Formats: sequence, structure tokens, C-alpha cells
Amino acid sequence: MAYLATRENGSTLAQFEIAFNLAPARARSDIRIARNWLGVNPRTGRKHLPDALKSKSGQARGIGVYELEDVLVDADLFRRLRVRGEARGADGIPDLIVALSLVSGPPSTNCAATATNG
Repeated sequence: MAYLATRENGSTLAQFEIAFNLAPARARSDIRIARNWLGVNPRTGRKHLPDALKSKSGQARGIGVYELEDVLVDADLFRRLRVRGEARGADGIPDLIVALSLVSGPPSTNCAATATNG
């Protein structure tokens, strides 16, 4: 999920396979597991990880593209907290502290993705 969350225009199955050195069947299985784990977005009624041909990027490009919809990752939350904290001046210090608490090592070692409603 962290891989897909960092792909601005999603990922084709072939790109996913190459990124993780997976056979096509294993890649599809991993995508299916992630899709089931993330579930349905209550705001839209769509899956957070839609079928590749039904994703926004997939429809726009006319090919199967896996991409996450309405999912907030730690990096996004960090940026939001930082911006809000900086905008509030001294009153924003708690936001900056929370943002820094999300950092606990090199990038992608403890990735987390959370489904969100916006």
C-alpha cells in the first residue's frame, strides 16, 4: 500500500511486479489482499483500491492502473500537521510535535496507510 500511495498516477500490474520482483499471480493476490483489507470508502461507496480498469487513472489512461483513493499516509499527515503548526505560530507547537512523532527511522521502513474520509 505504501508503494501505491507514493505513485501519483498509480501503477500498472507490470510496474508493481517489477517493483517487488513478483510473478503476475502473486502480484494480483497481493493487490486483492490489500483491496480487501482497505475496504470500501463510506464517503463514495467505492473501494479504496478499485479494480485497475475502474480507477480514475486507469479510466483516464485507458489501461489498468492500480491506485489508492481517499487514503491518508503518514507523509500526508506529517505535511498537514506541519503546515497547520507553522501557520499557527507558537500555538502550533503541539501540531509540530505530533508531526515529528510520526518520524521514526528511514523512509518506508515502517510505512502505514490509513483509509480516510477526506
